[in-house]
Amino acid sequence: MCIRDSYYDRLDYFLSILDEYNTNARTMKVVIVLSNFWYWTGGLSWYLNQSINCTKMYKEIPCPDNKEFIEEAFIKYTEGFYKCEDGRNVLKKFISNLLNRVNKYKNNTRYMDDTVIMAWEIINDPKADKMKAELHDWVQSISNFIKEIDPNHLVTVGVSGRGNVSDYQELHEIDRIDYMTFSLMPKEWDWDIKDIDALMEKTTFFVDSVLNASRIVRKPLVMNLFRYPRDNEHCDRTANTTNRNTYYKHVLELFTRYAEDQLIVASYFWGWSFNSYSKSGGCR
Repeated sequence: MCIRDSYYDRLDYFLSILDEYNTNARTMKVVIVLSNFWYWTGGLSWYLNQSINCTKMYKEIPCPDNKEFIEEAFIKYTEGFYKCEDGRNVLKKFISNLLNRVNKYKNNTRYMDDTVIMAWEIINDPKADKMKAELHDWVQSISNFIKEIDPNHLVTVGVSGRGNVSDYQELHEIDRIDYMTFSLMPKEWDWDIKDIDALMEKTTFFVDSVLNASRIVRKPLVMNLFRYPRDNEHCDRTANTTNRNTYYKHVLELFTRYAEDQLIVASYFWGWSFNSYSKSGGCR
């Protein structure tokens, strides 16, 4: 696997800028995501597809651009990564290179020693249908691998909290996992986003369920991301945000209430970092 040094260079520079930004009055920390279950950054399906000993079984990635793309088919394909030794080893090599990387903008500080980095998130939104045990084994293995190289930073899985609560708990009970995460993505989860009152009630119920899991596991809980579209799902920047404002207010009030009780320790939402408008005016 070869990644252009210019890509790393951008991350080097960004981390150095945070040192200049951070003061006694404000401190920003970085959580670096090491992989992605989904296709839009290459993700596990790419590692699986490029692995010589796994391509006989896993040949063509179910393409999201295909009109007949089915999410279940993509999950079934991609979860094969968890037992593909070649793919796992390629990802481990990438992680090792990143953690040992020397940042020329920060007096040659290695990433594993960089105090601006708060944590390593193993994977964005991992899924498993038939291979839940394999996912658990992989998370256990890769978290051990990361901690052996870098005992200085926190490690988390990156799960959304949606699905079987016992599976969610078991992943976070792994020794080398330091804190728990959950997400709120009502549109992507096919929740009814038009009935805002019912949606807020469902959101509260969901947050309570992950809170109960965190009490059992006894690890800190972070709201990893939350998002909600503009009214009528318009992407135009002039579209109303009445329902989104109501929903965000509800979510942040939940966070504030639970944070005061030290049940949720941090929160961030999706997202500042990309352009949501195409030249044709459509969504991205």
